[in-house]
Amino acid sequence: MRAICQGLAAAGLILAATQGAAAADANNGWDIYGKIDRVSCSGRPVLLQGSHTDVTLAGACRYVRITGEHNDVTVDVRPGGTIEITGAHNDVWWRQRSPGPGPRLVNNGASNTFHHKTDE
Repeated sequence: MRAICQGLAAAGLILAATQGAAAADANNGWDIYGKIDRVSCSGRPVLLQGSHTDVTLAGACRYVRITGEHNDVTVDVRPGGTIEITGAHNDVWWRQRSPGPGPRLVNNGASNTFHHKTDE
């Protein structure tokens, strides 16, 4: 798991969503966030760590991994993107705003739920 996280850190954006400060701190190539509400995906992978957060990942997210517990996460996923949950008791609402193949939804945790959100 550490090698995967290091790879994600080198390739993209890492988020540690824990209770605390609202501004991002840079640490060894990681963007670490405290309590957050909204993050813009810019095509880079996103790792969301922490518990009891309510966050929206906006833009065309291509790869999102959620490792914490009891999170409510809304993800704008690009066609063929991946949302992976390794934590527990997370609710993830996803929406795809452009046509193409649906996302790959991976639940490697416990008691997690994916919800397809439409703009109706």
